[in-house]
Amino acid sequence: MRKSTLILLSVVVVGPLVLLGCSGSGDGDGDGGNGASVDAALAGTWQPYMASADGEQVAPAAAFGWDEGVVGMWIEFGMDGTVTVRQYDEDGVVETESGTWTAQGGSGTLTIEGEQTDITYAADGRVMVITFTEDGAQLTTRWVPVVEATEQAAHLARAWQVAQVQVNGSDANLADFFDVPAGSTVVLGMTNEGILHFIVLDATGEILDQMAGNWATQDELLVVNPPGSVMALRGVWAPDNTSLTFLDEDGTTAKFELTAWAPAGERDAALPGEWTAQSATVNGQAVDIATFFDWTQGTDRMILDLWTDGTAVVRELSAAGDVFYGQLGTWNTDGGDLALNLDEAMVMDYAIAGDTLTVNFTEDGDAIEITWVRSN
Repeated sequence: MRKSTLILLSVVVVGPLVLLGCSGSGDGDGDGGNGASVDAALAGTWQPYMASADGEQVAPAAAFGWDEGVVGMWIEFGMDGTVTVRQYDEDGVVETESGTWTAQGGSGTLTIEGEQTDITYAADGRVMVITFTEDGAQLTTRWVPVVEATEQAAHLARAWQVAQVQVNGSDANLADFFDVPAGSTVVLGMTNEGILHFIVLDATGEILDQMAGNWATQDELLVVNPPGSVMALRGVWAPDNTSLTFLDEDGTTAKFELTAWAPAGERDAALPGEWTAQSATVNGQAVDIATFFDWTQGTDRMILDLWTDGTAVVRELSAAGDVFYGQLGTWNTDGGDLALNLDEAMVMDYAIAGDTLTVNFTEDGDAIEITWVRSN
């Protein structure tokens, strides 16, 4: 079989993961235009994210025989019985191959450049399962539909620590995979607005690096546009929210095992949002807020961002919005007490009046009051 034929097949259920249904149009079977039947459950455009040979996971790029520079591939099964596969590099389509396909009652054929391959398949309206044999080996690839995902699954919208990385089914070194200093912590901040914050922390929780992209879901389909990516990364998220699995740009299958960054706890629903430090007093006397917080030179403002999941982020920003300093931590409330765990754990009284947040606490015997103003 040509490598182009290998590119096309087999779509299967992903262990405990559940894939989104097909992206084709219409229900039931159709006539492929030459009298051959096609199954609408297989119709649509798909992108691979996992491959295996005789049950052993391998890199999709190797299984599909991608040339150097290829970063992605789509396959489209048409209801007219045509099939098209496209490979992409950073500039767009680099190779297109076409053929025909048939599918009826669990079996069918795929013909590319005149070479026919027999396939078996199953479809339940949500997933496709297609298998074939090549040189005595059973080849299986997993694909997700190429659709415009516009939702943000509520279960995913929070900060997640990447606890473990797997590449093609094998554990990988987290620092090497992300190209970050050894001992770093990597956090994915996934907001309700679809912003993806990629955050690298040192051992104290100080932010070493932060970049932003975007993310969206449709059912269990996950689409991520990380910072600097050439193509959207597509894959699936586990229904129990413990992992993300997707095709990386180097043609490998990456799986992130996740743990919630912030533990469960009580949180006042009036607090989440972005707050800008406005003023500070020590023992009732006003003090310069930049001096009080020992701002980095050039800092224009300090922002405290409280997420609904209990994640807390404090940042020192320039007038242009550049981040001079950042710290990631957690927050929770207990009655009228606000607990902030950033570079150190602090418990303070708090009160909200309109868009103003006032916190009071004692430090080294001094009574401190800080006023924050809601900025979003």
